[in-house]
Amino acid sequence: VLLNVRQPQKNHVLAISVSSQNPAAYLVTSHPENPLEPPVFCMTLRKHLEGGRIGKIRQEELDRLFFVEIDTIGAQSSIVTKTLALEFMAQYSNVILLGPDGKIIDALHKIGAGRSRVREVLPHLDYVPIASDKLNIFEATEGSIKERLQAMPQKSVAGAILETLMGFGPASAREAAYRAGLAAKKMEELDKEDYARLFAALEDLKTELSDPHPTLYIGENQKLLAMSAFPLSHSEGKATAYTSISKALEAADK
Repeated sequence: VLLNVRQPQKNHVLAISVSSQNPAAYLVTSHPENPLEPPVFCMTLRKHLEGGRIGKIRQEELDRLFFVEIDTIGAQSSIVTKTLALEFMAQYSNVILLGPDGKIIDALHKIGAGRSRVREVLPHLDYVPIASDKLNIFEATEGSIKERLQAMPQKSVAGAILETLMGFGPASAREAAYRAGLAAKKMEELDKEDYARLFAALEDLKTELSDPHPTLYIGENQKLLAMSAFPLSHSEGKATAYTSISKALEAADK
């Protein structure tokens, strides 16, 4: 999905991808060619959002869930706020258009009861976001993180981090374990000193996330090996730094 966003003296194109391999939203510098026949969902977005004004973009804590609130003109010149819910959850990724009452107007991927026992995503139903019980690294205490990690004794350190901390992907989870010198260990093998090194590594990552340095790692035959908001110590391949997350994501998509 491509959104043309117009500002004084400058236009932007926001690309929204729900590819299971690389779901993301980012600004692109070149506008991909439109299909001859616009998809039905695209026509729905044009009908409801064209001419609207983006009032707010918010993220659900550190989760891969974003909401773009768009103010449109309704009856008698009233302001009607509609919302694009962007869910970047691997194979469950979706773009869902919501009305001001929180009900679903339409979705890129409609999900009926036959496809999911967790929730349905169909027009006229109430929107129910995908729930997450992972911890926010900027808010959770060391004690709560440690308790969650210790509940997975058979997991590798990276695997336990991945299932514990919100917003961590495989590359960042492996990086935390690598920096702590625990890449080859399982959680049940950790002692007091190991936990001290692990939390020190997580503190380092928190600092680096406050000042991102987006980097792609390319292997043989131009294969994308990893992508991160900060340099990775453990990744192989050629590292290429970018000035913004959007530029890194655009390059990764080529």
